[in-house]
Amino acid sequence: MVVSMFPVTSAVSALVGQISAAADAAGLGQSACQCVSVPVSEVPVVLLVYGPFRIVPVRVTGLTVKETLYDVLLNPTHAEVELSLTVLTPDELAAVNGPMAKIASMAYTYNQGLRQARAADNLALSAVSILGMLPISL
Repeated sequence: MVVSMFPVTSAVSALVGQISAAADAAGLGQSACQCVSVPVSEVPVVLLVYGPFRIVPVRVTGLTVKETLYDVLLNPTHAEVELSLTVLTPDELAAVNGPMAKIASMAYTYNQGLRQARAADNLALSAVSILGMLPISL
């Protein structure tokens, strides 16, 4: 028996997912296919850790792989990968359930807090630079 899981956004996409899973089961020579619908809000959350000060919850929106070099058996030995990500907003994080929901929300809050602190530091440094450029010392 083959169990297939497809995120569902509408009845039409659920039907397409079930047809696809049934075709896969038939191709494998199996008679039964149990299709389980997964709500979109339960699709796993990915944390992008880009250093200690950049941890954000993201959703993978695109993946492209270009194989550039091959060995003598035509197995790829080098590839270029393009990955597209979208940072999840607090509204999107509110719809996420499961153990990653709180971790993802905390990561987003942590990253936003650091960004605001860096922006305030940058503003203070800009003010000092502007005062240093004035011809009259205060």
